[in-house]
Amino acid sequence: MKLVHVGQNEWMFEDDVSDKSADNRSNALGAGRALNLKIKAFVDAEVKRGRDINDIMNEVMTKFQHEIVQDFDEQPPTSFQVIQMTLEKEGYEVARDIAQFLVLENMNDPDAYFNLAFLCEQHDDSFLALLSSRECMRLYLEYFPKNFNWQKSKLPWGIMEK
Repeated sequence: MKLVHVGQNEWMFEDDVSDKSADNRSNALGAGRALNLKIKAFVDAEVKRGRDINDIMNEVMTKFQHEIVQDFDEQPPTSFQVIQMTLEKEGYEVARDIAQFLVLENMNDPDAYFNLAFLCEQHDDSFLALLSSRECMRLYLEYFPKNFNWQKSKLPWGIMEK
């Protein structure tokens, strides 16, 4: 569950589909899921009481800060972090092999191509960096809505205003 800012004083919950199917497994709730439910219940209750969402989120950050940091620290490393750790310990060739493996495992994930391009660019492997970054951008553009109008979007696009 994430709370997403969608405009001036507008917030929305972005729930995972798996959250709904996991309700029957109450004994299997992990610490992260339990924290998400606790925060969601708190925010829902405060919104119903009519409090400003910015005040609520400030209180969430102070009230649940220790638990949020602990939950964050318990997360597995991202693929980017795995590549960087491998680079430090094993060297460029092994890190590049892992990045290429992750691309092959996730052919439609632009982040996998970005990670490979970033690694190659750091180590002057210009051709592979170019190919990876081009595929990364192609995939990102594929996911971007075709009829997108930033002026009508509810997202805070203030940086693009005239």
